[in-house]
Amino acid sequence: MAVPHTAQHTRPPELGFAALVGQWPDVALAALDRMRDPDEIQEWLNAIMQPDWQQLRSPLSVLRDRRCNPIDAGLFGAAALRRLGHRPRVLPVRRGGDVWLAAVYRRSGYLGALGWHPDPRLRFRRVAPARLSALGRSLSVDAVQAHWPSRAVDLRRYDGLDWMTEDAAAAAVAEKALAALADAAAEL
Repeated sequence: MAVPHTAQHTRPPELGFAALVGQWPDVALAALDRMRDPDEIQEWLNAIMQPDWQQLRSPLSVLRDRRCNPIDAGLFGAAALRRLGHRPRVLPVRRGGDVWLAAVYRRSGYLGALGWHPDPRLRFRRVAPARLSALGRSLSVDAVQAHWPSRAVDLRRYDGLDWMTEDAAAAAVAEKALAALADAAAEL
């Protein structure tokens, strides 16, 4: 007798934030504890004066080194928002030759995004009603030649790679997130 096949996909149980950062030093966790809302996360990112384009960093390395670029700032933002109880999601955005990741969150009927970009107009947004297309347009300043996928990339699926702690894993996850941007551009 054949066993009926079910098409249900089971999601692995979500690891708690504490389990994901178990090897983080106390000083790093204390720094995250001081960021109590998205505004404070963005202020911390804005205080990083020198962007570093030489390598992609994990959120832990961004905290330790106080250096980032527009890609790993989005990953850091997603990790810091996760600490506050939000899903760790990023929206890859391209405008002209610039590509970056914005950490996305939902709160009180609006979508917000945070990250770091040399152009301050592209750093922090809140959009109501909560529509990803409106958020993508606002992050692009001028929506001409701007592209973003129709869905934010949920980083929980990459927790097994240890993207919040390991630089190489963060680079691999950023590459996967940016692939969503390439897919969106191909649909045009």
